[in-house]
Amino acid sequence: MVSKVKEKTWFSKHPVLGTIAIIFGVLLIIGGLSNLFNSDNSNTETNNNYQPTSIQNVENTQAKCTPNWNCGSWSECSKSGTQTRICTDSNSCGTSSGKPKTSQSCTYEYGLGDKVVVDDLAYTIHSKTEDNQIGEYNEYIGFMGEEADGVFYIFDITIENVGKESETFWGSNVKIYDSQGRTFDHDTTAEIYLDDSFQYDQLQPGLPKRGKMVFDVPKGLSGKLEISSTDLFSDKKEYVSWE
Repeated sequence: MVSKVKEKTWFSKHPVLGTIAIIFGVLLIIGGLSNLFNSDNSNTETNNNYQPTSIQNVENTQAKCTPNWNCGSWSECSKSGTQTRICTDSNSCGTSSGKPKTSQSCTYEYGLGDKVVVDDLAYTIHSKTEDNQIGEYNEYIGFMGEEADGVFYIFDITIENVGKESETFWGSNVKIYDSQGRTFDHDTTAEIYLDDSFQYDQLQPGLPKRGKMVFDVPKGLSGKLEISSTDLFSDKKEYVSWE
């Protein structure tokens, strides 16, 4: 009886090469799985970083757009001491970059006839007149009065104590403030010759007093009345224009 010899496989004939082939195959499988995983991560990151074209276009437009601001005139000064204006971007960039200021502080000016309250005293400037001299002629003595070095500005004023205690009005808190930044005190000597001047009057609460204040100023002076608080600890000031 003849026995058959079992044929050897390729791996049994070449054990070293077979081992190398198996290791190489395993490495190929591992490499393929790694590439697949990295590809999925790359797609995920791409999706996360994706922005719609419309958003990208808007961002690009804003980056390239340069605002062109056009501002209107300032509003009149309010009693709170502020004025405003409107500024628009003709290029409609949608940004406030470089936008000029639209609000600023200012000095509010009252006019003749307005009631101006400064702490506990209220002032109403009714009118302003001018004269070269204040006084009267006496047939024996001649002129009795005061002549202006420049011209007398005479203001007809009502002052009311709106506080709760009496106050003495000295007049030094009312000055003329001209367009050159100069100040002028009232002329107490000229006021002596007026029948209705404020000569250190005692002002009682709720009892208005009407009188005149005189200022000797250069001819043609332009400016406004500056009214300060009579309280030493207050820096409040208001302005009245006579023009």
